[in-house]
Amino acid sequence: MLADNLFFLIMHSNQINYFYCSRSRQALSKPDEMTSILKSSGKSDTVTVKDQKSGETMIRSFQKEDASYIIDSHYEIYNREYQYDLSFRAFIERSISEFMQRSDYSKEHIWILERDGQPRGAVGITKVDEQVAQLRLFLVDPKVRGNGYGSKLIWQAIDFCKKASYQTVILWTNTDLKEARRLYEKHGFRLKETKTQTLSGQELIEERWELSLLPGRNHP
Repeated sequence: MLADNLFFLIMHSNQINYFYCSRSRQALSKPDEMTSILKSSGKSDTVTVKDQKSGETMIRSFQKEDASYIIDSHYEIYNREYQYDLSFRAFIERSISEFMQRSDYSKEHIWILERDGQPRGAVGITKVDEQVAQLRLFLVDPKVRGNGYGSKLIWQAIDFCKKASYQTVILWTNTDLKEARRLYEKHGFRLKETKTQTLSGQELIEERWELSLLPGRNHP
């Protein structure tokens, strides 16, 4: 039988690509197991699981109705925790608008962390060029932090980049985001550049981190 505590990763292609058992960290790849889960769910594009401790949790693809959640949650959390001003909200709003206009889902994607039917986090990948992707819009609601969801979101984004044949993933963060920086390093990103800028009403030390996906390089 499948372990009780499963975390399912859902992709936009309406296929279930990975099933992770958080106890064993082993991928379940047997076709009969996948088929039985699909049949029991009654849907081909959404699978959830009931966990006694954390409730129903899944990572699913972005829908246009999620735009306001991403914009509002980023501004509210960053304003509360780091005093970012409304220019940060405008930046997120512009990022989402540009993503929706491009609609290049083979090379770009946004995922939503959903728990008990409520969005509680996000992560996105956008195209820099044919070889380079950028990880963006990473967020985990404070109410569900400490459950490993941040790692699962980052892992999902990296796996998408591998399948999209990117060679490198970059991201920009700053020195105040200590927990996010720790997760980036855990997943193989390395600090490549720093610069001081005034952004979102704050003087920030910005950092560019990079992950190589080339064979033989040190990556997850």
